[in-house]
Amino acid sequence: CLIISQAFVCFLTDHIYCIEMLKGKALIRYSGVKILGSFMLVNPNSNFPQGVFYAGQLTEPSLLIEHISFVVKKEEISELFRHFCYQFWEKAKIEIIDSGGPKNVETKPIDIYYDDDKFKGKDYVYGTLFDFIEKIERCKLSGQKIILLNQENQLPIEIISDSVKDIGDFTMRELLPMEEFEKRKPDFNDDGHSVNIQFSWRNIPFYLPENAKEHNLYSQWQTEMMKIENKLSSLLNNIVELENKEKTLSKKVTRFFLGKKTQLSNVKAQISEIQKIDFSNISKDKRDNFIEKINYLSSQIEQDGKEIDSENKKALIDEQIDELQNQLLQKKREFEELPMPQDEKFKGKYEDDKRKLEKEIEGLENSIKSKAKEKEKIDPISENIERSSLVIHNGNKQHQQNNAKTFAIQNLPQLPQIGELFSENGKNYLAIENWEDFEVGKIESERLNAKLCAIK
Repeated sequence: CLIISQAFVCFLTDHIYCIEMLKGKALIRYSGVKILGSFMLVNPNSNFPQGVFYAGQLTEPSLLIEHISFVVKKEEISELFRHFCYQFWEKAKIEIIDSGGPKNVETKPIDIYYDDDKFKGKDYVYGTLFDFIEKIERCKLSGQKIILLNQENQLPIEIISDSVKDIGDFTMRELLPMEEFEKRKPDFNDDGHSVNIQFSWRNIPFYLPENAKEHNLYSQWQTEMMKIENKLSSLLNNIVELENKEKTLSKKVTRFFLGKKTQLSNVKAQISEIQKIDFSNISKDKRDNFIEKINYLSSQIEQDGKEIDSENKKALIDEQIDELQNQLLQKKREFEELPMPQDEKFKGKYEDDKRKLEKEIEGLENSIKSKAKEKEKIDPISENIERSSLVIHNGNKQHQQNNAKTFAIQNLPQLPQIGELFSENGKNYLAIENWEDFEVGKIESERLNAKLCAIK
């Protein structure tokens, strides 16, 4: 604090600058005084006093910092001068008189009337210059500048009636239903100086992480779909091979083969229908049924092939037996028609021819019996085919008919019925594009153990 009057009486705090310039020109007292801010009074006891208040210290470093400052009113100058006099004459501990050095204050020649508790414990200078309000609605301070208690060295806060604050993007940590998403709000923080704040922000849904990659479930299904297609193509090729056998079959099985050809045509139609199925996008139960049907059709084709081969073998043996029967009849006819010799000298030749025909007839009869036994040894093929059960890798049930090799695929989860499946750092994400897909997406994300998100 600095008081300038005709007598040039001066009081400074502990931070004294240019003391040498003031020595001998003014009485200097300092130390032992606690004052917030700084003030300068000129001719405080005159009819034209002047005063200035500054919230910082009157030092070069402090002046470089923005502080509140203003001209002091006339009635406030008188009170500040009283405060100065009390601190100067009653509280100061060290003084400099004339051109001498600092020494302890020993005398207090003037008694100053001063109510130290006038402002009920609050700083005397601030109590003089400012109005203290412990509690008040902010709207009643609109348009005014305030200083918070214990923050006197800071700039005053101007209370404004309305302000606009853009919070920016408010990003969600999970994908919410549209209605809940639209109602979600960020935390609104008071700026400490506005009566009303109009906040603006943009809700950002939980998006798919940027480094996420397509889930390997898609490539796994591509492999399985290729296995299924190869299996079905193989079955169709087997049917073509069976149909091409028609040219090499015995005429005796023509009617039988036509029946089988009709059956094979029906099997071929069923396989063509199965080829249209997207196994990756049907339920496990349906998938199991179709794989089981593939195994059934495979067994049926194999069965038909065996039946055709078996019937053709029998037919070929029948043809051979027919040929032997014809030969036997011919030999028997020759035996019956063998002429009896009239002359004794031809009797020997007759007996030789007779024995020869008898042996030939016996040989043909034995051949016919042998062929009949050969035919009987051909395994009969059952017309009734039991359906083979599906074999699933890592599954619990595995049934095979007649130890036949059974077709199987991996037990993979069904592909998502909505959105796209991704993975990133060991976590699965199901990304959808439209709010209308949310409900189905939620169910699918739980089935696939994935976190539901939006895709940009």
